[in-house]
Amino acid sequence: MSGHIEVIGAGLCRTGTNSLREALNELGYTTYHMYENLKNNHTIRWIDAYKKREAGEKLTMADFPLEDFTAGVDHPFCDFYVELMALNPDAKVILSVRDTPQKWVESFKATVGAAMYSWVDYAVHVTFFAQSVSRPRAFIRYCYNSFIFDKDKTLRFPLKDPEDDGKMAALYEGRVKEVMAKVPKNRLLVFNAKQGWKPLCEFLGKPVPDHPFPNTNDTKALNAVFASTRRMLFSAVSVGVVGLGALAYYVKSKSGY
Repeated sequence: MSGHIEVIGAGLCRTGTNSLREALNELGYTTYHMYENLKNNHTIRWIDAYKKREAGEKLTMADFPLEDFTAGVDHPFCDFYVELMALNPDAKVILSVRDTPQKWVESFKATVGAAMYSWVDYAVHVTFFAQSVSRPRAFIRYCYNSFIFDKDKTLRFPLKDPEDDGKMAALYEGRVKEVMAKVPKNRLLVFNAKQGWKPLCEFLGKPVPDHPFPNTNDTKALNAVFASTRRMLFSAVSVGVVGLGALAYYVKSKSGY
């Protein structure tokens, strides 16, 4: 059965997906993004979709929490661009890209990808997700496996910096080539947010707005959130350590040793 998604964002995170989300919303679409997952706690449905695909079962639109949306970008939505294309044969596909693979790696490592390079940052990200969604560890694992560890079996967590940067850049390039090979040319727009409204509107058959294209550089905002979560996590750990120390002192004093 055909679905109702009109625009499928196939680009990875850190390719201007939030700016693209805002642009699509301005053009009249209702766009799914990771923010929607965090706001509505859709992780169980996404995890079930990952599992179903992993088992070789056929996915339907009922497997996705997209009932109220007509477009989507970013993870986990973009991880299912192939399935969503098949379920929405009239949908157009936008491959959001960065200037270079190296630019993507830099942005990835500086924000959401930090969790793949450090156990501490991984714990921070899990703690952040746990404040909003169910089964955060499983969700993070499926998301990152889908475009990193399942694609390059030589990569291991945590990634080594800068040893694995070249492999990450290659994964990004591979993703771009994969999408361009799998999506018919008449359904695909390769888009850099720096290009602005014109190519996007021409592709979607929409009038060009008379104001600048959205530029939601969310790096600072994301890092501020992660920094706050890190402080909260470290405070909790510190309280736990102090509490254990006090308990040990109490037990020792009572035992006479």
